[in-house]
Amino acid sequence: MSTATRTERMQRVLALLETKDSVHVSELAGEFAVSEVTVRTDLAELARQGLVARVRGGVRGCSEDSPSSPSMSGSTCRHPRSER
Repeated sequence: MSTATRTERMQRVLALLETKDSVHVSELAGEFAVSEVTVRTDLAELARQGLVARVRGGVRGCSEDSPSSPSMSGSTCRHPRSER
């Protein structure tokens, strides 16, 4: 399989977060057959868009009923529906 585009990778990360609490950079790099730097760049963009919250070594999904406070994760999630 050829390497997925950035948009495809980011969509797959969001899909993974629907079934998992968090995903790790190394896990995604292996799955997508790209470098960890590439994965971090993708995850940073998702975090900038407010779709994920960065955590040590990866990201977690943003949900309205998330028990974690923003101060614990060091990152806040915005509601992307209101931005579009």
